[in-house]
Amino acid sequence: MNIDWFITNRCDQAAFCRFCYAPWNFFPKDVSREKALVVADRLAEIGTKTVTICGGEPFMYPHLDAIVERLYEHGLNVVLYTSGTSRCFDIRTFLPFIQFLSLPIDAVSDRAIEHMRGQHQFDGVAAILATLKTSAWRPKIKIGTVVTSQNINDLPAICDFLERTGIVDVWRLYQFSPYGIGARHAKRFLLPTEEFEAAVSSLKARGTIRIAERSSEDTIGYCKIVDSSGSFYRYAERYIPIGVTIFDDPKVIESRYDKLKHDEQKSWLHY
Repeated sequence: MNIDWFITNRCDQAAFCRFCYAPWNFFPKDVSREKALVVADRLAEIGTKTVTICGGEPFMYPHLDAIVERLYEHGLNVVLYTSGTSRCFDIRTFLPFIQFLSLPIDAVSDRAIEHMRGQHQFDGVAAILATLKTSAWRPKIKIGTVVTSQNINDLPAICDFLERTGIVDVWRLYQFSPYGIGARHAKRFLLPTEEFEAAVSSLKARGTIRIAERSSEDTIGYCKIVDSSGSFYRYAERYIPIGVTIFDDPKVIESRYDKLKHDEQKSWLHY
C-alpha cells in the first residue's frame, strides 16, 4: 500500500503559488508528536510500503524528523516533499532516511518564474540540488512540475536545466487541477488536456529524462490520501472524506480506491 500523508496544513509558500490545489484550508489541524507517531506506527501495521510525506510544507511540521525516523525504523520507504524554501530543518539530516526527495520546479525563465512560485523558491531548490551533487547520502530525486497555461512554454528550458544537474531520477508532470487556491485562479492557469499531452509527448521524445505524467483526469480517485490524524480522503476535484481511517481494516481502505489507477500512477516509485 502506498499512502500520501498530508502531515501539515502550514505552508510558507501560500502567498506565492496561485495555482496550488493542496487542501490547506480543508484538513484538520496538525496533530501532536505523540499522535503522529501513533499514525506512523499504524501505517506500518497495515502493510504500507511507501509513505509520501506532503502538505502544506512538511518542513514546517515541528516533529518531522521524529516522524521520518520512525517510518524508517519500521522499514517503510519514505518520499519526502519540500518546496525548498523552509529553513526549519536542514535537508541533509533527512537524506539517510528517505528513498525519494521530491522537489518542485515549475519554471526557470524569469517570466514563468514570476507567474509560478517566485525566484526565491527556484533558488532554494537549485541550492538543494547543488548540495545533493556532493552529498555522501543521496536519495533518488523526483522533480515535480505543475503544468499550466503560464509555464507550458518553459518546459523545454526546465528539461535542459534538469539534464544539466545530472542527478534527477524522474520528472513528474502534473496537469493543473482547479481546487483550493487554484480554483480561484482557474482562468489564469487552466490548460486543455490535449496541450498537456502534446507537451509531455514532445518531452518524452527527447529521451533524456524519465518522465511520469499525471493528467487532471488521472488525479480522480487514485491516491490514498491521509490527513495528519489518519483519516482517508478521495480526490475528485475536491477532497472527499470516505469515512475510514488507518485504524480500520486494510481491505476496507483498499476497497475505496481504484487499484489499477493507483498502481499505474505510483509506478514512478520503481524508477
